[in-house]
Amino acid sequence: MKAKYLFSILVYLFLIKSDQVIAQPNTWVQLPDYPGASDRYMVAFGIGNKIYAGTGGITTSPYMAVDIWQFDFITNSWIAKTDYAGFPKRNATAFTINGIGYITGGNAVDMWSYDANSNSWTQKSNFPGGSRVDPISFSIGNKGYFGLGYGIFYDNDFWEYDSNSNLWTQKASFAGTGREQATGFAVAGYGFVGCGYDGSQIRKDFWKYDPSNDSWIQITDIPGPERYYAISFIINNYGFVVGGENGSLMLNDCWEYNPYTDSWVQKASYPTLGISGGVGSSANGYGFVGTGDDGSNFVKVCFKYIPDQNVNINILHEKSFSTITNSDHSSFTLSGINNSEQVDLYDVTGHLIKNYKMPNGQNSFTFLMTKPGIYFVVISGGRNFSNTVFKISVL
Repeated sequence: MKAKYLFSILVYLFLIKSDQVIAQPNTWVQLPDYPGASDRYMVAFGIGNKIYAGTGGITTSPYMAVDIWQFDFITNSWIAKTDYAGFPKRNATAFTINGIGYITGGNAVDMWSYDANSNSWTQKSNFPGGSRVDPISFSIGNKGYFGLGYGIFYDNDFWEYDSNSNLWTQKASFAGTGREQATGFAVAGYGFVGCGYDGSQIRKDFWKYDPSNDSWIQITDIPGPERYYAISFIINNYGFVVGGENGSLMLNDCWEYNPYTDSWVQKASYPTLGISGGVGSSANGYGFVGTGDDGSNFVKVCFKYIPDQNVNINILHEKSFSTITNSDHSSFTLSGINNSEQVDLYDVTGHLIKNYKMPNGQNSFTFLMTKPGIYFVVISGGRNFSNTVFKISVL
C-alpha cells in the first residue's frame, strides 16, 4: 500500500568531495554494570530515553528473578523500579507498544504491561499458544508479535497481540524451521527473524514478515557463522544483530541490516570476547547490550552502541536546481543524468538506501520515498553532475 504523505520537495545542489559525505563513529561505550539479581536470559525494552531490564535466571532458588531496573542514558545511571508482577520468568521476551512495555513467554503464559509513568504493572490476556522458552517478539504499530521458541517441540507458530482489544490472533506460521534461541526485530514496517537452533542445526537464515498480507519471505542470511542466543536492537530503521554462539564458539561480531537494500554491513565488534544469552534494546538513539555469557563467565557488564552520525557535508557551492520534480506525491525524478554516472540515495543518518548505475540510453531516475525525512542523493562518476549532492526535504 502506498504511503499517503503530503510531500514538499526542497532541492539544493552541493559540490563536495565524495569522502566528505559520510561520517561513522560506530563505537561501543561501557556503561555501569547491571545492578540487578540476574546476569543471564533476561528481557529488556526501551521507552523514551530509558532502558528497562530485568527478570532472568539466578543461581539460587527459585532460580528466576523478578526485579526490574531502569537505565537512563542521560544520567548514565540505574534506578530500581517496581518488581515484575507476574510469574517469575527467565528465557522470556519483551516488546514496546506506544510507550508501554510488555513481558511474556518463558516458563509461563501470563503477560503483563509496564507503565513507566506510574511505575506499575497490569495483567493482560495470557498468551494462548502455551508456554515456551526462548521465543522472539517485536512490535509494529499498535500490534505486538510473538512466536517460535521451545514448548513441547521446536515451535514455528506466530501470533499477533492487539493492544487496543487485548486479544491474541494466530497468524501465518514462521516459514523457516521451528526453532528456539532465535532473534527478531522490526524496522520499516516489517518484522525480521533469524538464527537460532532447530533441534538439528544451528541456523543463520533470516526471514521477513509483512503484516499487511500476513506473509513471510526469505531474505539474505546474516554473514558470519551460524548462531543462537544472538542479541538484536534497532536504531533509525536499521536492525543490528550482535554476538551469539555456535557450539563452543562464542561470537562478538556486530552486523547492521539495511531493510531497503536487503544487505548486511559489519560494524564494530562487541568489546568482550563474546556474548551469548545477554539482553539488548535501544532508546535515545543508542543501542543497549549487556549481561550474558562472555565465553568464560556470566557477567553484568553493559555497553551502549553509538551509530553512524548524520551525513556530514562540506558545502562549497549551493544553488536551486529546478529539474527535480514531485511527480505524484510519492516520488521525485532526477533528469539530465549522464549514462556513466552512479546515483546513491542516503538517509539523514548516512545509511545507504539505494544505489543505481545509469544504463546506456537512460538519463533520468525516479526515487520512491516511503516516509518524510531528510535525504541526500549523491551523484558521481559522470560529466553532468560529477561529485554532487542534492538535499531533499520530504515533509
